[in-house]
Amino acid sequence: MFKHPMPTCQLCGIGFETGRIRTPAEPRGAGWHSRGPASLGDLRGFLQGDGDFGSPTLSHMADGRDRLCPPSAGCMVDKRWKKGTELLDAPGLVDNFFDREVEPGPQGDYYDAYVSESSEEDDPYEYDSNYESDSESSVTYQSDADTPSVLANTKSSASPIRSDSPATVHSQALIPVRDKVMVNYEYEDFNYEHISGGPNCQWRVDRRLVFNGHFISADEMRGCNTVQCFVAKSDNWVPEPDDQKFEISGRFFLSGLGYQWARQGNWRASVCPPRHDIEDVKAINNFHMSEGPGVPCLPFHPTCLEVFKRVSTQRSGAIDYEGLFAWWFIASGEVYDNFPRDPAAIRARSYQDKPGDEFVVANPCFMTKLASIVASSDRSDEPSFGHNTTVFRAARKAAGDMFASLPRELLLIILDPLGSKDIANLRLASRSFHQLPQSVFRTLTLRELPWLWEAWSSMEYSKWAYHKPSELLPTYERREIRDEFLSRAETVLAEEARAVQDPEPYHAAISALREENAKEEEALKNYPESPAPLQLHEKTDWYHLRCELARNHSTLLGLRNRRRIWKDCEEILNQIDGHRADAERYRQEVEDGAHPDDFLMSDDEEDGSDDDEEW
Repeated sequence: MFKHPMPTCQLCGIGFETGRIRTPAEPRGAGWHSRGPASLGDLRGFLQGDGDFGSPTLSHMADGRDRLCPPSAGCMVDKRWKKGTELLDAPGLVDNFFDREVEPGPQGDYYDAYVSESSEEDDPYEYDSNYESDSESSVTYQSDADTPSVLANTKSSASPIRSDSPATVHSQALIPVRDKVMVNYEYEDFNYEHISGGPNCQWRVDRRLVFNGHFISADEMRGCNTVQCFVAKSDNWVPEPDDQKFEISGRFFLSGLGYQWARQGNWRASVCPPRHDIEDVKAINNFHMSEGPGVPCLPFHPTCLEVFKRVSTQRSGAIDYEGLFAWWFIASGEVYDNFPRDPAAIRARSYQDKPGDEFVVANPCFMTKLASIVASSDRSDEPSFGHNTTVFRAARKAAGDMFASLPRELLLIILDPLGSKDIANLRLASRSFHQLPQSVFRTLTLRELPWLWEAWSSMEYSKWAYHKPSELLPTYERREIRDEFLSRAETVLAEEARAVQDPEPYHAAISALREENAKEEEALKNYPESPAPLQLHEKTDWYHLRCELARNHSTLLGLRNRRRIWKDCEEILNQIDGHRADAERYRQEVEDGAHPDDFLMSDDEEDGSDDDEEW
């Protein structure tokens, strides 16, 4: 076990080293390794093995010690070229280890893509709020993303090897063939990528968090390894044009997005862009274990911060950044380690996750399936639709119904404080409550599903929430090249201007270069662009929305994770309020005459606690 474990998101408790094993029907960028991705020669694909960063040895691959999946799983390994660096999702890459085009071919025997069996759809729930319950007995294998079947429909120079292939096939294919294409490469130039054959893939690696691609799509995991930090300001800190208001007025600022981890006492992450000249951050959860140069920084997923912002706004009308920063300092060590988390998150932190836990790494902000549900609930094209539109048909009044004589306004007042289950029971007890308007389901949604902020918040997402470092690096690398070119060009033009009688053309050229550079810098102020948040329409069929959320609960991994993080953020704010109450009580008692030493633990109390611990 490392003395300094990899940091985790201070908000959700999940680390930044989650891997994904792609399926046979997915392109190379749909799989990635779980640790130290930028230290690998190849960022794409989950590399199996027990060597450095999963690099296998020939003996282990030949005798099967690294093939932990049973033959029935149908898993494969694909030989991968380690030369060069391939950024995740970079365009123009082919699906084998040779950087050249391949001809499409028919689906072969080695490419039996897994196809899930669809089950019968359950009857829609009327308005059951239990769709978000913690019962995860049903696990689905369908992917939410429409990914091209690249691997399944291309000829590869090194065909993937199935786990149920004959042993002779394994032994022959696992040793690189010395043909004219590969003759110049030694064995160490290759790694083996594990490819999941189906839901029975059981690939596990010690201290690695990796998920089967049949249970969660690559799009759903977008951003799970992206780290950003709050960095404490130095005395000479100067605002920059793209700083947010809280950065200017607060004690800390946002770093760029982390993309490469290295150990220097503690774990450090290189970031892009280097905001305020900070090129790397020391992300840490426990101050007591802080070592090496640099100031400890508060690590989080940018999408998790979006959840915190909305929880805080709903609670107090403002985003409590200062409280979060102070809580991070106070909640270091055992307090943070013992923070109450969802059981699935606890299992993930100890690398004991099981099928059904995939939702803990799902993106809580951007969900394709949720967008389709919201679109299907839109009734903007129905002029007569509104909050008073009834959902069910009116029922005949029953004799002896005590509510039958009450006007509709009073019936709605009776319903107002009730929850979904109570209303369902009341509808069974009295036909007067059988016909309900849309406004009832809107109220229930806002009250029982506060994490569905599409229903009540118009807050925009931060520009850092959607993008990955691999998408930002090329732009800022071009910026460095441009700045270097501008500096050299100005030097040359200035020297030539001094050597001629009429230097004005050279001065004009320098001004033109600076003007063009200023335009590009201005464009970078709003880069990257912030995606528009999803919002429910004014004419939303709230009953239909609730039914669809209930029906698709098991596949809405991002919304389930959002709910989990929402609860964590609520607990964080509860602890912040508790610390503030303690501080206020301490201040009041000091004002009333108490001495500060009265709040210190006595020697007897310390001895007693030590004795208890020793016993």
